Amino acid sequence: MQVEHQEKPVSTLDLCGKGFVLLTGADGSPWLDAAKVASSAVNVPVAAYRIGPEGDALAPAGTFESAAGISPRGAILVRPDDFVVWRARWLPADHQAMLQKALREALCLE
Repeated sequence: MQVEHQEKPVSTLDLCGKGFVLLTGADGSPWLDAAKVASSAVNVPVAAYRIGPEGDALAPAGTFESAAGISPRGAILVRPDDFVVWRARWLPADHQAMLQKALREALCLE
């Protein structure tokens, strides 16, 4: 899907491909901190972008969430080969632990 990042139109795939990437809905700010914690815990870089009208990557309200199958507070984790390895449709209370577990599983550490 097309978004605007750093004042240029790009595909969400352009945000991916260099490492693990976490893409969140418009209200997914808590996931950004969770990505930093998970990245540090497993010593693997995880880029994170909030996508929406006021996000890191700009998109009309609801369009990314609809395409990704998540709520505005949900997130998806994408492997370096652009495969969606994990999805949280909403923001659970234990989101940091869930993301870290998903990343560890994607890396075959669990």
